[in-house]
Amino acid sequence: MFQTRPMVGSYRDTNDTHGHDRYDSPFKSFPPEKDPSMIINTGNNNGNSTQRAPYPVSEYNISMDTINNETKIRPDNNNNNNNNNNNNNNETITTTRFSGRDISEYSPRAQTFYKIYEETVNDVKNFTPEIQMKWCETLLSVSQDYDFISHYTINAEKLKRELNSIELQRNQKIIIEHAFKVLTKLIKLKWSNAYFLMGCLYSHRITHFKLNNYDFINQNDKKALTYYCEAAKLGHSESCYRAGICYEFNKGIEVEMSEEERLKEAIYYYKLGAIKLNNFDCIFKLGMYYLNGQIISEDKIPCQIGIRWLEKAFNEGNSVQACYELGKIYEFDSLNEILQKKLMNENISKNYLKSLKYYYKCGYDYDYPLAQWRLGTCYEFGELGLPIDCKKSIAWYMKASSSSTTTTKKKNVNPVAMLSLAGWFFTGSPGIILPDYELSFKWIKNSCEISQGKLSRSEYILGYYYLNGIGTTTNLELAKLHMTNAANLGHNKAIEWLSQF
Repeated sequence: MFQTRPMVGSYRDTNDTHGHDRYDSPFKSFPPEKDPSMIINTGNNNGNSTQRAPYPVSEYNISMDTINNETKIRPDNNNNNNNNNNNNNNETITTTRFSGRDISEYSPRAQTFYKIYEETVNDVKNFTPEIQMKWCETLLSVSQDYDFISHYTINAEKLKRELNSIELQRNQKIIIEHAFKVLTKLIKLKWSNAYFLMGCLYSHRITHFKLNNYDFINQNDKKALTYYCEAAKLGHSESCYRAGICYEFNKGIEVEMSEEERLKEAIYYYKLGAIKLNNFDCIFKLGMYYLNGQIISEDKIPCQIGIRWLEKAFNEGNSVQACYELGKIYEFDSLNEILQKKLMNENISKNYLKSLKYYYKCGYDYDYPLAQWRLGTCYEFGELGLPIDCKKSIAWYMKASSSSTTTTKKKNVNPVAMLSLAGWFFTGSPGIILPDYELSFKWIKNSCEISQGKLSRSEYILGYYYLNGIGTTTNLELAKLHMTNAANLGHNKAIEWLSQF
């Protein structure tokens, strides 16, 4: 029988006075007061020889045994629950043979899981952080794959039958709790990625692997910020940006801080990430801070320094936000007057060719909806030296309003571009497209839905369509609803209409 031992020791081992006791477990009912029994039968005839089982095969009374090295679940007996619980806690469990296991009938995900499990078990004596971190993230990820956890155990064993709902919840709990045991030990070892992951879990914001929901952990921005700051100080690049964002937008701040104090902390983490760790999100933030005068430049050329940071973020880090902001800078006219004066004082003036170069780069190469909307308006109204072109305008608005089919990253479609499309289909264009009120209604309704009722002009126009039956049937109740939404957002015509209504 393959010999192994628990991936992580008792939880109490990680809560000594030398550890980070303020990093208490986030799991809603975790940890257990005591480690459950890990004793298993090695299969000797006398039954006296025992060994430690890979944690946590026998936990939470999921009763398992093996016949011919294959795992099966024994039926639950609902009678005499108290006695059954005691018996289950004391019974011995036999695991399948690990070495040379036949996984040909495993699902693709289970085969991948098995390989990671095998690598983790072989590393159990060394506890290599990279390997254990991968194991922890894998456990959290598969814990929400109900097809996986209803057919496989944490030890990569295929079950004889599909688990029922109660057994599935128990299996899921085993997997999640063990993930946190591994994560807690990695935090004790000062592994920066572990701090970052715990911060992501507390903030309900994981981006480096898929997690569908966070039902097992309460959101806590204060704890998330604590973990991000610790990870940043240990040299974790992304944590610098997350910590900076928290201070910039007052998320999870433990003590009452003035806006100036928060800004100082945000700049500290952005500089740490940009200068020491070359994090391009932090580099972008520094560029914007210099441009807006939030960082004092000793050379008295804050705009030039800001542009250099933005160019670095774009040229070296492919930052689409930096690319779009550079387009706005050289467009010039859309900037506020204060920034325009600062740019002119540093001999930086409008340059439509440069502006269009950045906008086209954003729109074509990065499928960025803001740039696509801006190009649509340029072709609609003949701005930035471009001709009025109905077809190109509609094409760009359509790209900004449509989900991407070329990138794996989810695209945030632009509700303002949808509003513009509604306008084109309402008026039509001679020789190009005929008016189509139903399509116009469709796009204005989409605009309201995507903007979640926060775009006043879209709300007003949708109310107007319902009022007059444009592309839809007349509906006074819906007309009043959307007019009221627009009025609450400060739309003057909506306010005037409601006063007359």
